[in-house]
Amino acid sequence: MTAVELNFLWAIHRALSCPALDTFFKGLTLLANGGRVWIALCVVLILYPKTRRAGIQIALALALTSLIVNLGIKPLVGRTRPYTAAHFTTIVPHPSGTSFPSGHTAAAFATAWAFFLCFKKTHPGWCTWVLVLAGLVGFSRLYLFVHYPTDVLAGAGIGIVIAAIICRFFARSNAQPDTGRKINLR
Repeated sequence: MTAVELNFLWAIHRALSCPALDTFFKGLTLLANGGRVWIALCVVLILYPKTRRAGIQIALALALTSLIVNLGIKPLVGRTRPYTAAHFTTIVPHPSGTSFPSGHTAAAFATAWAFFLCFKKTHPGWCTWVLVLAGLVGFSRLYLFVHYPTDVLAGAGIGIVIAAIICRFFARSNAQPDTGRKINLR
């Protein structure tokens, strides 16, 4: 599988590599380092009373995803990064840690999916932009040769699942309990 994935990364590199995209994807991936852009989004949402609950949900999805991926899965799997396997010179500083799954992508999709679940009815346009941004962050990791395709897919999947669990928990906690008693209004 690794050979197929490396061939895919080389194909991306041969087809798309140019100074403008180098600058764009390097800047995008650096913006997402440490979850900066996602943390900033959470802080803005938490500051406003109307969006505070959503901001808390999104922040919890981001935090839980980051903990599970970076402290749980990555150390267990220990997959070598593709730039090492391919002897590729990256245009970004070498990321610390191992490759599987992509922490950048997991954080991006945890945030984007939780944002989507919270705002799909009220702000569908913003949801689209946040999801596109998450997808571009994931693709940047491939373009920059720091993750394999399965790292990015797994990161996206983990982020989406954790966001869905957090948002479902909040939705259930907001529902009124059914006491089983019927009220007679006559």
